[in-house]
Amino acid sequence: MRFKSELIEIQFNEFYEFIEEKSSLPFRNFKHPFIEKVENYKYEIYQEARERLNLVDNQTWKESNIGKGKILMNVISAIEIKGNNLVQWDNRYGESGKQHKFLIEAKSSKKNLENYERLFFDLYKRQNDKQTFDTFLNYAKDYRLISYFFFIKKKGDDAYMQKDRYLPIVPTTFDKIFEKLGVEKYKAYGNCTFENYSEFISIVKEVREYLAAKLDELVTILDAHSFLWILGNEMEKEKTQVKKSTVLTHQVNTNTTNENTPYVNTEIDEPPSLLKTIDDNVDETILAEIKRRRGQSNLRENLFLIYNNRCCITDCDIKEVLHACHINPHSECGDNSVNNALLLRSDIHDLFDSHLIGIRPESLTVHLNPKLLNTEYKQLEGKKIARGKEINKIDLNLSALQLRWKLFESGLPNNVQTVQVSDTTDDAMKNICR
Repeated sequence: MRFKSELIEIQFNEFYEFIEEKSSLPFRNFKHPFIEKVENYKYEIYQEARERLNLVDNQTWKESNIGKGKILMNVISAIEIKGNNLVQWDNRYGESGKQHKFLIEAKSSKKNLENYERLFFDLYKRQNDKQTFDTFLNYAKDYRLISYFFFIKKKGDDAYMQKDRYLPIVPTTFDKIFEKLGVEKYKAYGNCTFENYSEFISIVKEVREYLAAKLDELVTILDAHSFLWILGNEMEKEKTQVKKSTVLTHQVNTNTTNENTPYVNTEIDEPPSLLKTIDDNVDETILAEIKRRRGQSNLRENLFLIYNNRCCITDCDIKEVLHACHINPHSECGDNSVNNALLLRSDIHDLFDSHLIGIRPESLTVHLNPKLLNTEYKQLEGKKIARGKEINKIDLNLSALQLRWKLFESGLPNNVQTVQVSDTTDDAMKNICR
């Protein structure tokens, strides 16, 4: 694997939390409504572009038509699709900002028209992709545009395309994404070659394999591309927006505070008067997002103290994979208190939210759905959740835990009953997270 396993695990956990925060729905697979909303357009663009290329029309796509303009007309149409942001083709930046401007201008040059149409005929009707890619570089060294032309080229049958296909690329963005994952000795920017493009696709295929194993679901290579794009684009935009708003909050706080003003920890809760001042300058939804994120960050830090920096079920102490898991979902109650949360390892968090793991409120013991009893998780059955150094200072929300327990029990087969266990200790449980 070209990426570092511990880094992609961290990024996956952040991705999981981001999707849940944006939609109030846990992430299970790439048919998630939020992902379909922000990323499914690529499938639609691909299909629309293929229809506009109309490669099944042998009257247009025949060698004797090269230089007549029909092939180029179809190619330009396959670019100028409403909603296609894989290529900069509209008038947003004027005529000079259109990436395919040279193709539009080629209509008036017989020599260029013939050269380009032969190029596209070779791309879509022949199979020497490396040679065609290299030829493209004689006319336009635009990695993003060339990758789009290859993206809409069908590679193999539909089943094979789930695991292997050409993909769009934005060099600078993907360089940053791969850097997050610890990918070394790869740079797309300034390296527009077929070899570099093939290496890019190879890395995305490795990410696809990781995601398929992680989710135990069918994951296409385009799903892996979407995962990476959300990491490096959607999530980065959100961080930038929150950061700008935080700076504004700090400026307002500085300008409205003097030595006689009592100290207020704005990292936890801004006073109403300050919020009103900020609200005049910042969108209300941004403020809500800042407060919510601060609350969750503060909650996680408090849980680290309460549970001695360890998952309260597995004893795992790798902080990067430990989540603040709400007992009563935050989206329903808005409660970010330590009474309404547990510190859980990411996979245990998933199983708890899926009601495959339950915690009996009376004894605070862990119980498993029968599906897990023949897995590595079987050692957790009957284990009592950890009681950290500060645990006795809080009262868990037992009514919320009771509701969770009922959801867990509703998923059990009719002939299965859980047995209340007094206390169980097993040092081997610590090995589960290693």
